[in-house]
Amino acid sequence: EGVEKFKSSKCRRGNLLKNFTWFRCCLINDDSFTFTDMIKVVCAIIENDGSILACRRKAGKARGGKWEFPGGKMHAGESPEESIKRELFEELSVDVEVNGELGSVKHLYPDISIELIALKCTIPGGTIRLTDHDEARWITFSELKLLDFSDADCAVIEKILRLK
Repeated sequence: EGVEKFKSSKCRRGNLLKNFTWFRCCLINDDSFTFTDMIKVVCAIIENDGSILACRRKAGKARGGKWEFPGGKMHAGESPEESIKRELFEELSVDVEVNGELGSVKHLYPDISIELIALKCTIPGGTIRLTDHDEARWITFSELKLLDFSDADCAVIEKILRLK
C-alpha cells in the first residue's frame, strides 16, 4: 500500500534520493520510531470557508521556495498550543485559536530530523502580514497536492485527506 501511495503522490519531486527519503519517512510515521536529536515543530492547519492556508518559504531559507503549513520550532517548556500561537503571531502577525491536534509525522531531512505536530486552528480576525514567507494562499482540499510542499508537510497532507 505504501509503495502505491508513493508512486501516485504528486508531492514527490526532485531526484530519486529525495523521493526515497520521503517514502522511507512516510513509512515510519508512527510512534514506535524515533530519530536522534529530533526537533519538535508545530504547524497550523487553518481552515476558512472550505479552504486551507498554505505559505511559501522565502528563497534563501531552509526549504526556500517550498510550500508549507505555517508554524515553527517549539521552545523548551512550550506546549504545542503555546508554540503555534507564538509562531503564527511572529510569522503572520495574527492570533489563532487552537481547535485540536490532527496528529504528527516524523521526517528526516538532510539537515534536521523533525516531529511535525499538526494543529487545527482558526484565525478569529486580523490581517495576515508575512515575515518568513513570500506568499500565502487559501487553497481547496483538492489543490493540496498541486503545490510543491516540503516533504514533512506532504505526510501531513496525506493525513488531512484521509480525514476528509
